[in-house]
Amino acid sequence: MKSLFSSNKIFFLCVAIWLAISTAIRPFSVPDEGRYGDISRWMYNSGDWLVPRLNGVPFFHKPPLLHWLTTSLLEVFGVHVWVFRAVPALAGFITLLAIFWFIRKHVSESLARLSVMVLLGSLLFYGSAEYVNHDLLVASWMSVTIFALADFILTNDRKSLFIGYIACALAFLSKGLIGILLPGFVILPWLLATKQFKRILPTLNPIAIALFAVIALPWVYLAQQKYPEFIHYFFIDQQFSRFDSHEFNNKQPWFFYLIILFASFMFWLIPLRAKWSWQQTKTTLGSPIYGLIVWWAVAMIVFFSIPPSKLAGYILPATPPLAILLATGIEQLK
Repeated sequence: MKSLFSSNKIFFLCVAIWLAISTAIRPFSVPDEGRYGDISRWMYNSGDWLVPRLNGVPFFHKPPLLHWLTTSLLEVFGVHVWVFRAVPALAGFITLLAIFWFIRKHVSESLARLSVMVLLGSLLFYGSAEYVNHDLLVASWMSVTIFALADFILTNDRKSLFIGYIACALAFLSKGLIGILLPGFVILPWLLATKQFKRILPTLNPIAIALFAVIALPWVYLAQQKYPEFIHYFFIDQQFSRFDSHEFNNKQPWFFYLIILFASFMFWLIPLRAKWSWQQTKTTLGSPIYGLIVWWAVAMIVFFSIPPSKLAGYILPATPPLAILLATGIEQLK
């Protein structure tokens, strides 16, 4: 047991070092890295942690968690390119840890490690871990939410329930309502499909909900107090209207994300070819977890394919379940 634990520590230490080194090997990309990096720099220089600002103008397109975390690091390490990229790199590392924890606990150690390797070897995931924006941060917290709540549902471990709600609050503070809606869109249909009706009420634990509110809502309240139009702009204009509006840039066809995901995981798809057995995958994962992982991937792809405006990073929440499915298929080749 000690040797296994030590090997896992070494494995994740190597992953962390690789992600850390990668944060400093290229200059900022524009416009996104420059824009979001400058918002954090402005927060750092001004000392105003309530209102994200771009060139001094309030920037309420996204919540402030990315900038809070980045500004905290700037306070410690100063202004460097790698400091701005440390938060997405950390988000990627948290996602990898969450996958490893859940799959090792519910399936096997070998599949857990292989799933981590497949996700880290995904071009989209790895590139996003070295890119300053909100996409991987929200995808990471959503993944932790889904894994933790699923673990609570399967094992009744209350620690997982509270971790899930904390992660959900952080997902909301990372990118808004999708941090709440999409984990619910995965967990609730899975509960219904697997006929775990008795687990619905325990999952809606009042203390956990209160914990979520304590973390997520103060910023909304304070921003609304300072800017009376904030709630309408943030929730209606930037959350609901963006979903089905044709007024935003980056219009892409409905199959855009299928191409992105295929290209991102191509390295792992090549050895599989036609040898993938869905039945064996279901047997390996077990019926409840297989249903969760497949539905998670499908739900994310369908949801993000509906809006006309599409950016590659939006589909990151689909990469953890796809990595697990691919790892299961690759393990079948042994």
